[in-house]
Amino acid sequence: MRFLQRFFLPVYLIYGVLIAIFSVLIDSTIFPYIEKVPHYWLVFGFLFIIVLVAYGVSYFGIQKGGQTATVAILSGIIVKMLFAMLLPVFYLKKYSDNQTVFAFSYFSLVLLFSVFELIGLLSNLRDQKNS
Repeated sequence: MRFLQRFFLPVYLIYGVLIAIFSVLIDSTIFPYIEKVPHYWLVFGFLFIIVLVAYGVSYFGIQKGGQTATVAILSGIIVKMLFAMLLPVFYLKKYSDNQTVFAFSYFSLVLLFSVFELIGLLSNLRDQKNS
């Protein structure tokens, strides 16, 4: 886990690229007959960036320590979740077709990116406790 703490950004970029490759493979091989979600890559990029920003806020809070760490972690996660949950509302208002496919692909992306963010945050908190 110490590796993830030191090299979060490169590992996160590789993780994002792997998710993108996996999305393309699933889209072209397993489900070629399902209608595509409009602006999927815009949603993908939005989630990628918002998770990176939330991790950055939390990481700098952890570096400050004390009460600041708690406030930074919670505010980073809450702001990320607010923006992440507002996006489907506006998206589904504009594109009302394919709601089930969009919901499945969107929430799977949210889950995958959030799991990686939480693993990174937990590795930072665990290392701080041992030091």
